[in-house]
Amino acid sequence: MDRVMSTRMDESFVPLVDTLVKELHLSKKKVFEMAIQNLWDDLHSGSKKNDIFSQTFGAMASRAETIDQQIENQKAVFRKGFERHR
Repeated sequence: MDRVMSTRMDESFVPLVDTLVKELHLSKKKVFEMAIQNLWDDLHSGSKKNDIFSQTFGAMASRAETIDQQIENQKAVFRKGFERHR
C-alpha cells in the first residue's frame, strides 16, 4: 500500500526532478524512491553497516581518559550525589 507524503523543496529541484522523469522515463514517485533507496544503501553499505562500535561508542576512542578512569569518575559523582541526600 502506498502512502502519501507531502514535502516542500527548493524551487531549483523541481526542474531537476522533471528532467530526471523525462530522461529516465520514470514516474516522480519512482525517482524519489530510487533516490531514497540509494541514500539508504550508501549509508548502510559495507563496513559501515556492521561497525556498531563506530556508530555508538566511537566517541570513547577520542577521549583522553581510559574506560576505567571514566567508570571511577562516574562512581565518584554517584557517591557524592548519594551522600548529599543523607
